Amino acid sequence: MTDRGRPAGRRGSAWRTIAAGAGFLAAFVVAPLFGAVFVLGAVAGFVADGYRSHQDDEFRAVATATTGTVDEVDVRHFTDGLGPGRTECVPQVTGMANGRPHTWDSVDHAACGDVYEVGRQLQILYDPDDVDHAVLADREAPGVRSRATGVHVQVLLVGVALAAVGAGCWTWLVRSNRRLQRKREQA
Repeated sequence: MTDRGRPAGRRGSAWRTIAAGAGFLAAFVVAPLFGAVFVLGAVAGFVADGYRSHQDDEFRAVATATTGTVDEVDVRHFTDGLGPGRTECVPQVTGMANGRPHTWDSVDHAACGDVYEVGRQLQILYDPDDVDHAVLADREAPGVRSRATGVHVQVLLVGVALAAVGAGCWTWLVRSNRRLQRKREQA
């Protein structure tokens, strides 16, 4: 049946029905679901950052400082199967650890773009009990654990907004059904 054969009030109702269904799905299902996921993700991010920060502070409390020299910058290219992959420039730093020369492969502080130059002096913090466990002393260095509070706050705000939209829609639906039920009871 074409639109010409339908009554004037019913023309295009299939598209309106599809649009209404998509709107219902977005407002009543997707928004609350994604809102809850975003809120939980932000909370997990805050917890993980707090744990990493605590772990980093504990390490820095027992670590010993030394000065090391960048001997080489090892350029490593990784392919993840899909896409172009990634390149890491890992500084190889040599310094004294527990009175003996030691070389650290600073994978956690990989950075390309002339961040590390051969011959550059770096402050290294290492665990005297496990000299391979080392970090750069400069908290501003690439790879040094830092809090991503701004990102977590943004994710939390998006999650709260989506959850609020979903909660508002469900509240409206429940109130509409109650009003409809009261009218039926009064009639």
